[in-house]
Amino acid sequence: MSRFERRSPHLEDAEILEYFKSVENPRLKGLNKVDRKFYPFGSYEGGSDTIGYGHKIQEGEDFSAGLSNRDINILLVKDLMLAEDELINRSNILPSDLNNAQYVSLIDKIFNTGDVTKKNWPKLRKAVDSNNYNNMILESKTQTNGNLLTDRFDKLSNFIKNEQNKDMQAAFKRVNFLP
Repeated sequence: MSRFERRSPHLEDAEILEYFKSVENPRLKGLNKVDRKFYPFGSYEGGSDTIGYGHKIQEGEDFSAGLSNRDINILLVKDLMLAEDELINRSNILPSDLNNAQYVSLIDKIFNTGDVTKKNWPKLRKAVDSNNYNNMILESKTQTNGNLLTDRFDKLSNFIKNEQNKDMQAAFKRVNFLP
């Protein structure tokens, strides 16, 4: 099965894409206000340069002419697909089997560490496996170590809480407690 055949519905969810945009480049670093293109910039954490929403520029990639907003969004989806591949290959989890909170918790960790195996993140994986929203938030906090990541944690926490509220409202609707 190709990557495109198992593409998860999460990649088409505007709230998820906006979450990753808000944590990967909240200040739109590299965006030229004149031509409205994104250009490479020095990575926040060091290493190779970055463009757009957290894309680490690889050897052979040349973005010196800049990328349009559309191209940057396509690059973000491609990077999320690569993170999904990691999730499938290293953890044997299909993204389509996850709700939005589980998906964002795991993919966010992959974006930051490249890993979500039970060996390295047992408590987070247990929280995700049991769909425990509070523990997903708690275990995501273990990755923070500075203001940039603290802001990221706050946004992740808010995203998970919003998803929990949506799930609770849907459950109440199913049992006729809400109109």
